[in-house]
Amino acid sequence: MLTPGDREEECTVGNILVKSSRIGRTIMLGGKLDSEAQRWLSDFDAVISVNNYGAHSLRSVLGRVHVVRQIHTVARDRPLTSYLPLKWGILEYAKMGWQKIREQRSEDALRGVPTVCVSRYLLKKVVEHRVEEEQNTVYIPNGVDTELFKGSNQEHTYDLLFVGRFQYAKGLDLLIWALKRLWLKGLRPKLRIVGGFTTKERAHIQKIAGDELSKNISFDGVVTHELMPGVYRGAGVLVAPSRYETFGLPALEGAACCTPVIATNIGGLSEILDYAPHMLVERADHMLFQRKIEEVLTRIDNYKSVTQAGRVKAESYSIASVAEKFANYIQNSLQRTTRAPPSEKAAG
Repeated sequence: MLTPGDREEECTVGNILVKSSRIGRTIMLGGKLDSEAQRWLSDFDAVISVNNYGAHSLRSVLGRVHVVRQIHTVARDRPLTSYLPLKWGILEYAKMGWQKIREQRSEDALRGVPTVCVSRYLLKKVVEHRVEEEQNTVYIPNGVDTELFKGSNQEHTYDLLFVGRFQYAKGLDLLIWALKRLWLKGLRPKLRIVGGFTTKERAHIQKIAGDELSKNISFDGVVTHELMPGVYRGAGVLVAPSRYETFGLPALEGAACCTPVIATNIGGLSEILDYAPHMLVERADHMLFQRKIEEVLTRIDNYKSVTQAGRVKAESYSIASVAEKFANYIQNSLQRTTRAPPSEKAAG
């Protein structure tokens, strides 16, 4: 794994060698790779660009280095609001408009290379927006460590869980407004929020909630990967009220931990929760979420079959199976490139 740095440093994380170097910095900034960097990259069987990361730099070595890209978003498909924080102004809106243009240019820079889409929704959008030709794309989802993320007899210590960032796309404000409606009906569910929220961002959420509801909301900050299974198992229900979502990893991890999941019926969330379509809310609307949350919380004992089905679904996304598919695809794409005539190889 290559990361940006001002000097050469290496460390090992599990079985991954992480290299910090000026080459990583050049790629991150989209700079031109010198001959030394190009020789270093050519020593690898393949270079994987995650979400078009370093696209402009890697474009200069196409034909000499086998590049595969993994797509997590399609800029042409994303609404501009999906780039914005939950609380935003005109300046942020303008900045994100420029960010979207930059991402579209990165999509174009790597056109022609083998492309992995992490959801069927994304594969459809990649082809629809002509980011890549259909014959040069494949669907391979993100994976979940089903040995780490699994169910247990742990008691629920809170009713609802939200895992995500302070982004408009994640819809935390919709969940807060849904809870306010539940309070008016006499229900007092406890909400746990996991994510890297600043002091100002927490204050904004508490302002929306009001003083009384805020007493039932806790912020955990960023939780390590190893501790997240316990967080999911401690929740009565995981809620993913996203306005835009291309995959939805928390929903998959929650399902793996046998936690009921309520989510918006969009993008990758629809694919993950196809085992329980009645747990999907048709659109990002706080009133619809209020009704679904109330329905599930008041009859939580009736959802054992949902948790079992969620675990089965998660097992189909196991890290081992996903990694095998990914490795096979890279190997096959390498073989196709090797067999191709020079003019076709040069095109990627």
